[in-house]
Amino acid sequence: MAIVETRNSKGWEGQIAVNHFGHFILTLQLLPLLAKGVGRVVMHSSSVHSFPGLDIDDLNYEKRPYDAFRAYASSKRANLLFAHELNRKARRIGVTATAAHPGWTVTELQERATGDDLFRSMVVRGNRLG
Repeated sequence: MAIVETRNSKGWEGQIAVNHFGHFILTLQLLPLLAKGVGRVVMHSSSVHSFPGLDIDDLNYEKRPYDAFRAYASSKRANLLFAHELNRKARRIGVTATAAHPGWTVTELQERATGDDLFRSMVVRGNRLG
């Protein structure tokens, strides 16, 4: 979540690669198996999906400065868009898709995030108070 800039072995920005493309490819490869039963795909998203910054022409941050939080938000918006489109198209083969925001679950993930300290402190403190 909002990590420093990294690249995978193919050169893709780390958050879009891990949070979206990996799941996208795996899901498409599993569709034939999912279609044999009552298949359901649940994508993890986040409330940050509405944060501005999804630039379809520059998902890889080659034309603009890297912004960890926008990159994370973009990967989560990509998950939502994929879930919506997959649900629309895969229903014909008996597969449904949805997306869920896992909520303010207590994890160490937020403590390692970069970016706005106020946002981080609200998330981390909110986890511990809730």
